[in-house]
Amino acid sequence: MAELQHRFEKGVGAPKGIGEFFVAEQCIDCDLCRQMAPDIFKRKFTGVGGISYVERQPKTDLDMRKTIDALDACPVGAIQKGVAELHAAA
Repeated sequence: MAELQHRFEKGVGAPKGIGEFFVAEQCIDCDLCRQMAPDIFKRKFTGVGGISYVERQPKTDLDMRKTIDALDACPVGAIQKGVAELHAAA
């Protein structure tokens, strides 16, 4: 059986959730993704500013569509879709 592991992004120091969507360190805290998909993206305060992160992975077709739209609209390409990290159980 395989299990998903939390993803950590360089420079943020907090888990980004489990799954394929994540926000990388080049996030400029523009709020666009949080406006487009408020159930998916949230804001984390970093001291002098903030950064978006994936609160939960999309579950429905509507969530997926909003998340993909936010990924496409991100002005700095910080929202990324990668392969979920799987680790086989021993």
